[in-house]
Amino acid sequence: MTQRRHVAIIAGIASLLAIAPLTSIFESWGWLLTLATMLVVLIVGAAVTARALRAPSWAQPLITMGVLLLFLTSRFGEGALLGVLPTPAVFVHFNDLLNTAGDDIQQVAVPAPSRVALQFLTLLGVGMVTLLIDMLAVTLRRPALAGLPMLAIYSVPVAVIDTGVPVWPFVLGATGYLWLLVADNTDRVRRWGRRFSGDGKDIDAWEPSPMGAAGRRLGIASLAIAVALPLLVPSLGSGIMNTFGVTGDGTGPGNGSGNGSGSMVNPITQLQGFLMRNGTIEMARMTTDNPSPGYLKLAVADDVTESGFRPSNPHTPKALGSLPDPSQGMSADVKRQQHTASIEVHNLDTPYLLLYPRASTVDTRKVKGTWQYDPITGVAFSGKGSNARGAKYTQSYIDYGFTAEVLRRAPNVSPDDPAAQMFTKVPQNAYVASEVIRATQGASNQYDKVLGILNTFSDTNGFSYTLSTKPGTSGSLIEDFLKNKKGYCEQYASAMAWMVRQAGIPSRVVTGFTQGTQVPGSPKTWVVTNYNLHAWVEVYFTGFGWVPFDPTPSALVAGSVALPWAPDPSRPNPTPTNAGPSSGPVDDGDPTAPKGDTGIKDKDSGAAAGATPVKPAQWPYFLVGALVLLALLLTPATARILTRRRRLAWTSSADPDVVRRNTHQAWTEFGDLLTDYGLDSDAIETPRGLMTRLTGRVVGERAFAGLLTGGAAEGARLLATAEERARYAREPLAGEGIRAALGAVRAGLRDDSGRWVRISAVLMPPSTVERWRRATGNAGFVTVEWLARLHHHLTPRKLFRTR
Repeated sequence: MTQRRHVAIIAGIASLLAIAPLTSIFESWGWLLTLATMLVVLIVGAAVTARALRAPSWAQPLITMGVLLLFLTSRFGEGALLGVLPTPAVFVHFNDLLNTAGDDIQQVAVPAPSRVALQFLTLLGVGMVTLLIDMLAVTLRRPALAGLPMLAIYSVPVAVIDTGVPVWPFVLGATGYLWLLVADNTDRVRRWGRRFSGDGKDIDAWEPSPMGAAGRRLGIASLAIAVALPLLVPSLGSGIMNTFGVTGDGTGPGNGSGNGSGSMVNPITQLQGFLMRNGTIEMARMTTDNPSPGYLKLAVADDVTESGFRPSNPHTPKALGSLPDPSQGMSADVKRQQHTASIEVHNLDTPYLLLYPRASTVDTRKVKGTWQYDPITGVAFSGKGSNARGAKYTQSYIDYGFTAEVLRRAPNVSPDDPAAQMFTKVPQNAYVASEVIRATQGASNQYDKVLGILNTFSDTNGFSYTLSTKPGTSGSLIEDFLKNKKGYCEQYASAMAWMVRQAGIPSRVVTGFTQGTQVPGSPKTWVVTNYNLHAWVEVYFTGFGWVPFDPTPSALVAGSVALPWAPDPSRPNPTPTNAGPSSGPVDDGDPTAPKGDTGIKDKDSGAAAGATPVKPAQWPYFLVGALVLLALLLTPATARILTRRRRLAWTSSADPDVVRRNTHQAWTEFGDLLTDYGLDSDAIETPRGLMTRLTGRVVGERAFAGLLTGGAAEGARLLATAEERARYAREPLAGEGIRAALGAVRAGLRDDSGRWVRISAVLMPPSTVERWRRATGNAGFVTVEWLARLHHHLTPRKLFRTR
């Protein structure tokens, strides 16, 4: 193939294989494979076309960069001309996406949700790596350097995944790299002329080279060693907790696995990401005419797997300017009151807008970005990667005063109801089903069934709030939680929503903020911080819509709100009462606490007023890592010192054989000293020839200076004479003075060398490194030879084909 198209195509394939490790850091990676394949094909196609048109070498990377820019603009650009041509607004949006991606990296846990900003950053990196590999391997013909951008991709999951990267992504990436090296070298060899076999017969271009088998075996052996060797190195691992939590302190990501929306984020992951921060951070400030506004809704997790709840794709997104009437279909028995609120988002980076439930209007004219509203979940979101940070907007909403009396009159949800069809699916679990039957036994209506499930999580039933949960053995996370009866808000909410669904009643998990804290001197203003983040449950009632229930003990949730129709089962006298539209905050705890704050620190979120979550000390791990790193760095120096001591650990002896052996050891040490300080020491050079070259010689009346002078030169002469006598004379030279001669040579070399040479000779002695390199190479060749013999024994065949 001309213009090295063959190498260019294999470079593209190697680029695709190199991104395999990135699949380990995302919840869903179907989008990554699809979009990355499209991008690589476009870049490789553009590069091949540019070379076919004889574009200069300096222009080829610019052309591929232009293709990358057009692809990113068509996929992520806002305000692009004709949808693909970038404008200044596109670059501004790209900058916003990069800033958002940087914040996402700090906040979310692995596996990360497929946020638009993270998608943009990932595809930008994939595109840059692809064009770099093409430029290095094809344009500059330096394929070995193409391993550097591949290594950069692999270092990302290695740096962020505590449990380690699976083996198969490494194998794929290494295979692509080796394939690229083979393709380039094959192309170089074939450019010398036609191919022929050992007996002179021609070999077609498509036929594999018999002599290439050794290279393939060497590659396979190298891969096997690279995979097996790290298994021998101890590491410090840590488990990752999911939604229900297996072990740990409750600060894991809590995210499920599987597919998700490309524009949505797992709210459990985001909640945990914020709770991992130290200190209190003001997230938002609300001004409303509602004296007790209640919980703020951020996102809904309505798709459930064995790993827990996660958000599904938006159901029926609509523009925020055309919200449906929240009172439509609402029973007339429920008291209601219209309220307005002004919301300012401060330090919250999210593609969701904070809203009070049952919004009737939302004015986002002053908010940057594109925002939509999903009336099914009641969530406002951005599918274009817009960030809510800094947003200021107003909303009107309806506050309903549900009561136990009116909810008991609600009919059971019909199986044909769209809510039942969408929000009752749940994995089957015999233990959970039996618990639901026990909890709902004797209940004659839907409300009492839900209340029975809510009361399951009471302290009288053995449930307790804790950040540390022990691992279960059932294989099901929800079953483990229901048996261990210890957990925190995400586990409580996920377990209740699961059980309600098991009873055939629509439910979902909601994440957002509790009521927060009222600003002193400003009774209409409320503040929520990262420690007000919370998870609760919404249950669907026919004629009433989605009604909130909170199974987490309210005494341990900062800013929690008492729900009269859903009393806390862990409080005394949990009897449902009637109430008006506004529900009051919990009044237990410190009587001096501001309104809306329980006065009791939320163990799920650290503290309400600035205390930080208690986390295990990290310094022992860093200390152990630093010591291990220091030991690895000092390994060559330590090996060199031990080798020198072993060689010179002898005593004077009259035995000629012992003297010869000691002299040879000293001469070997002399050669390593020369290598360490950058002087040539050829093994085939005689002792006299080496001594003459190092210490100088006299020819006629002219004297030629050597590399060693003074005491070092005298020591070198003594060592050369001793080695010469040990090799050729009947009686070797006695060993007295040999150690002193080596010391003089070492001192002279050290004094005559530069600073970096002296440091290298001590910390990274070239003689030791070179000896290790030769030993490793010999071991590799021995392994390849053994594999070749084994292969020949199992599948005997002729080396060259006759025809």
